[in-house]
Amino acid sequence: MKILLILVAALAGLKAAPLAAQDTLIVKVSRDSSMSGDSSSGSRLQRLRTAGRRLGSGSIAIARRGARTIFAVDSTVELLSRHPDPASGALRHFAPVAFWVPVVAVVATPLVWADEAQDGNHLNAQYARSATTALALGFLASRATKHFIRRTRPCGMTVARDSLAAGGPTSRCAGSLVRSDASFFSEHAMAAFAIASAATFQAQRQSAPNANAIAGLAMTAATGVAISRIYQHHHWLSDVVVAAAVGTASGFLSAQLAPRRAAGQ
Repeated sequence: MKILLILVAALAGLKAAPLAAQDTLIVKVSRDSSMSGDSSSGSRLQRLRTAGRRLGSGSIAIARRGARTIFAVDSTVELLSRHPDPASGALRHFAPVAFWVPVVAVVATPLVWADEAQDGNHLNAQYARSATTALALGFLASRATKHFIRRTRPCGMTVARDSLAAGGPTSRCAGSLVRSDASFFSEHAMAAFAIASAATFQAQRQSAPNANAIAGLAMTAATGVAISRIYQHHHWLSDVVVAAAVGTASGFLSAQLAPRRAAGQ
């Protein structure tokens, strides 16, 4: 009987040993699999971080190259505007006169709107209203931009930058009313293109027979004002390009907000 019990115990031990070994193997495989999954997840995260750093570095490098290119073009155009040829001289003489054109237009546009509306000239009032709305949108964008971006004008390059950083009285360009640190972007050019584009897009929406003539005349005048800002040395080329884009976008939006047909038509 004792011999039989010993044999049974031995057989039970032989069966238990493989099962324990299998359990140990399963636990080991599970741990290895978990470690492998963690390692794979970690390497994937590391690859994403590396790709993000590379993308960020590449974007910054592209932005720096673009900024250097823009500044180089701005400087070249500024030098050309000072060239002593007759055409440049004529533009420099015309520039101070063109300075006041957008100023007068900005003041007159809302007055024209009120006067035409009072007289019952609904179509003219609608043109003036679109232009006034475009000016409001454009000035909102320009005031916000000038608050955060202080760019020195070409005429203000001789102003000591440390005096501006110290918070002292802001210098102005010699013989001018403009601040030397408010170059970006040109509000004169923006206003000219806002009025021109508002009139252009409004004429197109109204299907005016003289829409092309309005567009040609208005955009030519706005371009002349923008060029004058460069030749007066109040703005860089990029200042007036951005201003033209903002003014055109403001004019387009104001025309879309207006009814397609004026009241009383």
